[in-house]
Amino acid sequence: MRVSSFLLPVLVALAASGAAAQSVTPDCAAKLIKQAGMYPGTQGSYYYMDELSGQWMGQPWTQTLKAAPSFGQVAAALKARGTTLVLAPVPARSILPGAALDPQVPAEAAFDVAGGRAFYHALVRELNAAGVPAADLLDTALAQNSFPKDIHWLPRGARLAADAVATLVKRQPVYAALPRQDFVTLDVGDAVRLTVNQPVIAKAKDLCGETLAPDSFQSDVTVPDTDLPAAAGNFGDSENGKQRWAYGPSAAVSFFLKAAGPVTITLKAYNLIEGQQVDLSVNGAATDSLKNLAKGAQISKTYTVNAVAGANRLDFRVAAWNGHNSAFAPGDIRPLGLPITTLTVSDGKNTADLIALPSDSSGLLGPAEHPVVLVGASYSLPVLNFDGALRDRLKTDLLNVAYGAAGVFNSLKDYLRDPQFQANPPKLLIWEFPVLGGDSTTDADFRDVLAAVQGPCAPAQALKGAGSAGGMDVPASAVQAGARVHVTADDKSVQSVTLTAGTQAPVTLVNSSRMVHQGEFYSTLSAPAGTPLHLAWPTSTTGTVQVEVCAGR
Repeated sequence: MRVSSFLLPVLVALAASGAAAQSVTPDCAAKLIKQAGMYPGTQGSYYYMDELSGQWMGQPWTQTLKAAPSFGQVAAALKARGTTLVLAPVPARSILPGAALDPQVPAEAAFDVAGGRAFYHALVRELNAAGVPAADLLDTALAQNSFPKDIHWLPRGARLAADAVATLVKRQPVYAALPRQDFVTLDVGDAVRLTVNQPVIAKAKDLCGETLAPDSFQSDVTVPDTDLPAAAGNFGDSENGKQRWAYGPSAAVSFFLKAAGPVTITLKAYNLIEGQQVDLSVNGAATDSLKNLAKGAQISKTYTVNAVAGANRLDFRVAAWNGHNSAFAPGDIRPLGLPITTLTVSDGKNTADLIALPSDSSGLLGPAEHPVVLVGASYSLPVLNFDGALRDRLKTDLLNVAYGAAGVFNSLKDYLRDPQFQANPPKLLIWEFPVLGGDSTTDADFRDVLAAVQGPCAPAQALKGAGSAGGMDVPASAVQAGARVHVTADDKSVQSVTLTAGTQAPVTLVNSSRMVHQGEFYSTLSAPAGTPLHLAWPTSTTGTVQVEVCAGR
């Protein structure tokens, strides 16, 4: 269930100081194209090389369709562990209806939009034909539901994608076995996109000295439907449950009441900007204005206000924030406005604590079993609320272990390495990935994933050895048909291992620097039994490298 305040959206001031624009000058546009691979479109949009390359996973579109059976093998391997796999392939903005491509820019004029759409639909068909359910996210996608200055969908686009994925999940037998929980999605006001998520802004400044305004967007947060659901928008993450930053120019807290009545809001904060002003309002009515605050001033306030049945919103507006009328943290790109140490909303019976609430539990698997897990890239980051929309649509909780710059495979590889997966595989695994650009490590990544699903070798199966000085030879007698390899290095800076089986071409396994589980590699082997195997790693590697070779399950 999604609920919105009756208020008109808060008008957001530009997050950059000075004159900020939506488009660069023609001279700057030429520099962005030539030196950065960033292409100005129309309506203030910018496209990136990966979106116009006509490639996916480092290969032309048509060649990547042959990867569909490998996705099917991954689904079958997971099914053997009791896990149903559902895919959420995200189409590039450049093929969406309404894409703001500029016909005056040669690369955009030459881009084959129709071909891109045909490829995407063919990919979804091939994936489903290979036995792995894949949602078609292009059918309901519109360019207006994506950010103009970066590759990602807006929260409203994420909601549409979640609708398609949830519809597909509900057709799977596993859905009946998932635990049920109600959620509510709250409109938490307008937010400003962090400039780190919109690389064209930094490039325009570096190459041309021109200032582009970051995109603003309506923010959603999904929370359990408790007696007093509440969520914060345009806030930083909770810092160990002790404080959260309210970002400039405005931040909001939304809460939902079953019945109208008085609520008590408790606020404690401290100010770091000399002369700061903080204006507070509830449901559009001015509540307080804290003016000309001294640097170091402590704020301790309690407000009792009448709230309506349904959605309510508390808005904070700050006059200055880091990067606008202040630079108290020049090395921090976040628009830090006001550090808040206590922020609660109480209806007399229930209290919502907005500081203790974690805004992102990604990557914290913990000891508990998680029936539904989401792996993926930056489209699944909590700020875009794809994970929340899935919870709402599916009426079940999920663990989100996606992270930015994960590409197609890295988040999945990371999750499969975690002992929590090996001990308690989920009933449902949703794999979101972008269908644009990417690296040509597909064969090695599929080998890794297929072996990692099976996990470390059982002690009775494994041939174990230790190598150093850059490599190790595995005798032919240890290699069985269908064998797999598991490599663990004490030196966590090791990010690649190369396997050579007999006279076959070498296969290099690569771990992203973004991965949590470093120094660990998996691979299946396609060589016949009795093939000698050589493993190589950097000669600078310190400590021991453990190698296990065992038969597949």
